[in-house]
Amino acid sequence: MTTKEKIISKAIDLFSKDGYHGVPVRTITGKVGIRESSLYKHFKSKEALLEEIYRIFSADRTTERLR
Repeated sequence: MTTKEKIISKAIDLFSKDGYHGVPVRTITGKVGIRESSLYKHFKSKEALLEEIYRIFSADRTTERLR
């Protein structure tokens, strides 16, 4: 799993438990085991991370409807 995939996976887990506003970037990066600056190499912002998660879930739902 790439670092980007780890960030997304951990963010999904944390957001689902504590909500988007309840999870600081520091918590995500701490759980992944990277520095905060590393997250920003993959995502412009925490909001951009959320948008990517939304895009992934939207794509999955579209694929399911096509089956």
